[in-house]
Amino acid sequence: MDCATVCVCIDNDYCTVLSSSTPKARKQHFCQECRSTINIDEKYEKVTEIYEGKITTHKTCLNCVSIRDVFFSDGYFYGNIIEAMEEHVFECYGDISETQICKLGPGAKKIVADIIDRYNSDNSDDEMRH
Repeated sequence: MDCATVCVCIDNDYCTVLSSSTPKARKQHFCQECRSTINIDEKYEKVTEIYEGKITTHKTCLNCVSIRDVFFSDGYFYGNIIEAMEEHVFECYGDISETQICKLGPGAKKIVADIIDRYNSDNSDDEMRH
């Protein structure tokens, strides 16, 4: 990873994974990361873990799993991937490796492209004011 480091990963001092699967949704869920809808028959990641003595289950759409796997394989906080990606883009001044983007699925590419576009738009507005 170029310029971002995020903490907390699977099976370390912070949490212990009890189960991990990629089921098809039998009912509608919401992605814990991007808050998008996980529709019936859509695959998603389901992880059950023990964290700080509590058992928790996390449901993540495959787009967010793709972003996490490409950009944050060293560690992450559940529920923080989009914010971590925004921070990563900011720390890298919007210059994200094409190699990393090519590893993303189509939906994940759109999410990352939208974040980069927002970064560039925000910074071009600042440059115009100076």
